[in-house]
Amino acid sequence: MIEGYTPQEAADLLGFTVPTIYAYEKKRILRRIEDPHRLKGTTLFVKEDIDILAEEKKKLDNMGITISELARKAGVFSSNIREAIRTMNLQVPMIPSNPHSSRMRFAITPEYEEKILSYLNQQKTRRAKKNHLYVPSFDIALHQRFLIAGEQKLRLKTDRKERVGFELENGSFIPYIQAIRAFDIEPLYRIHRKKNEAQSGFTDIVVPTGKKAFYEILDFLYSNCGVENFNADIDTDHFVASIRNAEYRTTQTNQETLELVQQYITNGKLEMRDGCWVFCRTEKSVQVHMTPEDYLLFKQVAKHDNISLKNWIENALAEKANELRST
Repeated sequence: MIEGYTPQEAADLLGFTVPTIYAYEKKRILRRIEDPHRLKGTTLFVKEDIDILAEEKKKLDNMGITISELARKAGVFSSNIREAIRTMNLQVPMIPSNPHSSRMRFAITPEYEEKILSYLNQQKTRRAKKNHLYVPSFDIALHQRFLIAGEQKLRLKTDRKERVGFELENGSFIPYIQAIRAFDIEPLYRIHRKKNEAQSGFTDIVVPTGKKAFYEILDFLYSNCGVENFNADIDTDHFVASIRNAEYRTTQTNQETLELVQQYITNGKLEMRDGCWVFCRTEKSVQVHMTPEDYLLFKQVAKHDNISLKNWIENALAEKANELRST
């Protein structure tokens, strides 16, 4: 019969680190087997205490998986899971991260897991890999707005033969190459900007093509960001775009445009700041300084949880934030 567990055996059984086992001892949740004469040669914890703690942990684990576990399963970062929860406004329950712990974590049930994975899959399949609306052979873009013969304002389209051109007021279609020979054609805005090389991610926008907002947002992206700075495509009846997160200087920032674009953002955010349109992440990046001892401790715990140190710190901070919000 097992009399007790060593610290490492207890850690392996519970899925904790050895320092966590000693932390439970300090809280008087785990008791050592008395060995005043050191006959056993090693520290042993009372089997009954470990078994009770294991049962309590099992009950918590059964309430739902963690953000880190789902991130590993989906092959994404933990921040992507939190972004999905916020975007869909899911009421994922919060539970203690471990038995007798004040730290809280999300408990993602199978129902919420299915919704989150579906959302992530939709984001993955919808995100365009390049700007499919740009026509490099003519240096123009589909649905770009032009002034024809100094009077008509028309948008560039394609006909059934996939030719690029304009649909005139009489209903006839004229290919672009013929139009520039027959009329004075002037674009109403430029579609090029210097490419932002900084790797700060993307902000995603999805707009139904049947909405008036489709053309307004497309004009906004062409004129303010340039075709170099966003990938785009028409996915069935939706316009999907991924804009490079960066500052885009402009002379025309206004609240109405800001609110319009914000309605259709599915990931990331848009702000007005110092005469610029700013596409950015919803999460802020900060530098964290720590002692070498703390670094090694956190790295050990992260390795045990099978996640990167960066993700472990993000999860710990998110859990602390949720704990503060609930107080």
